[in-house]
This record gives sequence, C-alpha cells and structure tokens, in this order.
Amino acid sequence: MLQTAKHSFSFGKRLFFNSAISQLFTPFQNFKPVQTNIQPFVTQFTGKRYFSKTPKETEKKEEQYDEKKAKEFENKCQNGDVNAMYEYGRALLEGTDGIKKDFEKSARYFKQGADLNDPKCMNSYGLCLLYGDGVKQDSKAAFSYFRKAADCGNSEAQYYVGFCYQMGQGVEKNEKEFIKYLKMSADNGYSEACSIYGTMLLRQEDQKTDSTSLAYQYFKKAADLGDINGQYIYGMALLTGAPGVSMNKGQAAVYLKKAAEQSHSDAQCIYGHLLYHGDGVPKDLKEATRFFGLSAVQGNPEG
Repeated sequence: MLQTAKHSFSFGKRLFFNSAISQLFTPFQNFKPVQTNIQPFVTQFTGKRYFSKTPKETEKKEEQYDEKKAKEFENKCQNGDVNAMYEYGRALLEGTDGIKKDFEKSARYFKQGADLNDPKCMNSYGLCLLYGDGVKQDSKAAFSYFRKAADCGNSEAQYYVGFCYQMGQGVEKNEKEFIKYLKMSADNGYSEACSIYGTMLLRQEDQKTDSTSLAYQYFKKAADLGDINGQYIYGMALLTGAPGVSMNKGQAAVYLKKAAEQSHSDAQCIYGHLLYHGDGVPKDLKEATRFFGLSAVQGNPEG
C-alpha cells in the first residue's frame, strides 16, 4: 500500500484546516444558467471537493526509482545545498522525480535545511510537525518554524502562521493576528491567502462598496496566480458584473475554464453552459457535454 502524506505539494497546493476555511465561504445564491440576471456570489468549498482531482486523475503509480538521481540529491545536500534539501525533501514526501516515498527521510532533509535558515525548508518542516509526517506531531514546534519562515518573508509560512492563530494550533487564538498574517501573505503573493482574504472582505458586516471592490481585486490576484477558487469567484464576478467589476463574459469564460480544468465542479458546470449556449465563447456542444460530465462525476447535480 502506498504511503499518503497528510500534507502535500501536489495539485491544489496544501490546504490548511479545511473546516476552518470552509466557514469563510458562504453561498449568496445558487447559480441558475438559464437566468439572465445572476447575482454575484461566493461559493462554499470544503477543500475535498475543489482541491482534489477526480478518482481517475488521482490513480497514479509511483515513478520508477532513480538511484542515480537520489545520489545526486544526497551529494548536493551533503555539500550544504539548501535548495537540494528542499527539492529532495519534497520528492521524498510525494514519491516523485524518481525518488521513493520516505516521510522520515523527507522530514530529516527539511529540518537540515531549516537548521541552515532556509525559509522554504522551515515552512515544510513546520508542516511535517503539524501533520505528523515523518516526525512526532507537535503543533507548538510547527508554529515556531512557521513563524521563523514568515519573519524571513515566506508568504506561505505567513499563511500558516495566520491559521495557527485562527485555530489555536500551537499558539493561543488571536483573530487580530490571524487577519494580520493572512493579509500579509496575500499582499506577498500567496494565492490561497488572496482568495480567503478577499472572502473576508466580502463578509464584512457593513458591506461597504470600497471593501467589496477591494475583495474582487484580491480574487483577481488569486486567479492570476493560479488559485482555483480565485479563478472561479473572479470568473463569476465578470459573468455577473459584481461591484467594481465590469461584466465581461468573454473574460469570465477564460477564468471559469481555468477553474474547470483544475476540477472545480461548479466551474465545470457553468463553463459547460456557456459552451452549450455560445455565451461569451463559441458554441461547442461536444466540449459542453464533456465539462458537464466532469462536473457530474464529482457529484454535482447540475452537471
């Protein structure tokens, strides 16, 4: 049986505390493709549905072991190459690049790089500690490594520091610090943080126009950085003409297609309808049917 890491560098990136993030996403209204006036909304996600490939896509055998490549990695690591420590640790965690999975060895190389003050290794070793991959689970130590990497400017670590504060993992809960680090991560270009911070702006009780417009700027930033939820939400904003966003169905289709190709089931369904009706894109019944099918396979009743 193949080992499965609790955290991963693969598709959709690592998602931290799905239940916590899902609480930030509240649907405003269900999308009805036959309607002409669609109100802007943000969809709820749980991580499992939108950050996972379909069963067929995830059926992937480990690559053939490449002893030569493993030795090359190890020689570079012995010579103090922190980039090699990070890449080798990553390959060991996932069983890629011709390297066999070995969680303990992966954690060991991440720690080696972390001890040499490499921010990426600090963050990765923090994740090993948080999830107990190759080491004993220790949320306090994980937070310490996240914080060190965050202080070095690592945007992903800033993201995890924020959610440690939000969930009280390894540190006392602190909503103010959570928002501070989440915004810091978003401003420094971490795509998932952009989507989540944008959602928080939308959920502000006063719903000021300026904060709503700013929220969609963060969604666009997330989308352009490749974040699946950013692509979906900003695509819907373009499709519906959300506050501060001019309606543009052609551009909406571009973003929705990107989210659909990353297996976002609602995006697959909506993009399928655009193709079916030739709305913002050339009419293509064959492609429409394909995207409907992909959405349906994930259990979307609209697919």
